[in-house]
Amino acid sequence: MGLDTVAIKVYGRFRQFANQPQFEFEIQKGDTVQTLIDKLGLPGSAPDLWVVVNHIPAERDRPLQPGESITFFQPVAGG
Repeated sequence: MGLDTVAIKVYGRFRQFANQPQFEFEIQKGDTVQTLIDKLGLPGSAPDLWVVVNHIPAERDRPLQPGESITFFQPVAGG
């Protein structure tokens, strides 16, 4: 992983917005979860877009750090 990159995983219906389900992405100083959503072209207003950073649920205004792991997914319910 490069010095200014994060590891990204995309699951569920949001895979259609990414070229691949797992990849590295370059970030800039000051980038937040929302900045990353915008750069990736994910539907940021979708209520079912959940984000975890380093396995912890993250708010959209959370700043990102190089080397972190970000996962985008939609919740699934079953019965």
